[in-house]
Amino acid sequence: TEPASTSETIFFGAIMFLLLTFFKWLQKKLNWSDNVFLIMSLLFVPIIIGLLGIGYHSIRYSGQERNILAVFGFFSIGTFLTISTGSLIFWWISHNSNNFFGILKLLFAKESILLIKSLIIFIIAIIIVIYFINSKKIKQNKDFSE
Repeated sequence: TEPASTSETIFFGAIMFLLLTFFKWLQKKLNWSDNVFLIMSLLFVPIIIGLLGIGYHSIRYSGQERNILAVFGFFSIGTFLTISTGSLIFWWISHNSNNFFGILKLLFAKESILLIKSLIIFIIAIIIVIYFINSKKIKQNKDFSE
């Protein structure tokens, strides 16, 4: 059976949506520019979601500070990628692959699996960010040429 990663991702994605809606409301109320909204969202929403992820996983990893810190980093980076790209799919893929490599680590019990997983996730994150930066540049160039 599929681990709880899909439901977790959707649950935290919904919370992230509510937080972004709150920041959008603040933007309208306080007359923030779009850049201020984006900076505030990228600064605070990943931290809040990371802390909520710690709370959600505190029973599973109680007394394991290293794992709790990893959960905070994972949820914060996933939220940052989601806000940056505008898509929850990349967080969902990384969440499922994280669980997949976690199972492999249990099967093989080697630290090299953790290193390989981290490198793959890092490379995928870089490719995704580069892709979206380039696609936005292409779209902006088309807008200027019209």
